[in-house]
Amino acid sequence: MIKNIRDYQEFDESTFTKKDIETEGTSKRFVLNFNPGQILPAHKHPNTQLFLTVIEGSGRLFHGLENYTISANDIIQCSGDETISIENNKKERLSVYVIMTSI
Repeated sequence: MIKNIRDYQEFDESTFTKKDIETEGTSKRFVLNFNPGQILPAHKHPNTQLFLTVIEGSGRLFHGLENYTISANDIIQCSGDETISIENNKKERLSVYVIMTSI
């Protein structure tokens, strides 16, 4: 089946959005969309692996005790056992495609 990522890039002025694409077995796929200034609060997904791809824009990724600048085409892998947060600290929109797999 073919899906277009743009169909899941929906933005809200009041908060970031999470648009589910599919859940299959132990994996979930979704897109996180951020307007400028919006933040995904710090949280964990215990017993998972996260695979993120920045598909549009740029911002900051906070992972454990580290923080990184992220931008379009970056690919990130991280353990769900560590705290993660994303912030759009730029003036353009930010979208991140996420695959979350239970381990």
